[in-house]
Amino acid sequence: MRHPTDCSAAVRPPDTSALGAHDETQQGARIDSGWLLLLSGLALLAAALLIPAGDDLEDARWRRDRALALERGVLDRLERHDTFLSALDAGDPPLLESLAQTQLNLVPAGRDPVAIGPRTPPAAQPLASLEPPPPVLPERVRVESTLARWATDESGRLWLIALGAGLVMFGLLPPTRKHEDRAPAPGSYPAPT
Repeated sequence: MRHPTDCSAAVRPPDTSALGAHDETQQGARIDSGWLLLLSGLALLAAALLIPAGDDLEDARWRRDRALALERGVLDRLERHDTFLSALDAGDPPLLESLAQTQLNLVPAGRDPVAIGPRTPPAAQPLASLEPPPPVLPERVRVESTLARWATDESGRLWLIALGAGLVMFGLLPPTRKHEDRAPAPGSYPAPT
């Protein structure tokens, strides 16, 4: 017969084979909320840095495309004027005749001027027909979103950086709750007294 205070036979470690599988699945499903805070804070900080840089890059591209369109217009104008000057230097008869009629009010010999109504003054600009059409300038296209507005606004950007830094700080803090639902390791039971 055993003594009533002798509990060595009555206390046995529990079978942990089934409990261990349940404990692993429970730990795999648990996500520490610190990671979510850390990742969302890093995303806000990245947005506060990358959106204004992307907006500046898009502005620089727009200005470059605008300058290239203006340059093409100027080069087209220079080419037309160069062609006109070459024809003038070559003594092109239709061109000289046209300039004499419009600028000097001279009529070639053997022709009579046709007067219809009051006399109109000659065109003040003989080179108006040489002007190319105005260049088509590209328009600035902006993507509007709340995040982009916050990231590019001066005060909104400061709040966005502060919020992102706060989320990163809280995400890096260690967890405060203890995992009490874990089964104690075998052999860690208190010794019987």
